[in-house]
Amino acid sequence: MRGYCQFFLLCFSSIVFAEKEVSISTGFVSGNTFRALDAVSKNVYATGIIDGILIAPLYGAPKNKLAVIEKCTVGMTGQQLVAIFDKYLSANPEVWNKNMHTIVFLAMRDACKTYI
Repeated sequence: MRGYCQFFLLCFSSIVFAEKEVSISTGFVSGNTFRALDAVSKNVYATGIIDGILIAPLYGAPKNKLAVIEKCTVGMTGQQLVAIFDKYLSANPEVWNKNMHTIVFLAMRDACKTYI
């Protein structure tokens, strides 16, 4: 969970300082694994990972650093999140072997550009 938080904090911050190193733990699911899931499992994964990101303040993440993801996902359904992830994966087959939590970050960064 801490890895998700750190990843989103780094990427959604308006200023990123190069001297700060962020360590992201290896996740449980790869892009290839996610692509092979059925619709229900994808929906559960998608809502679970966003719920995990949104609970990051419980682990010490500054709530204001999550404002973009909070605003962007208001009213979204699991199906919409899955569509965002699938769209990103379809457009970027070179990342299929990467950790899905990283792919989620990249997909949401693209999807939430208007909130940055």
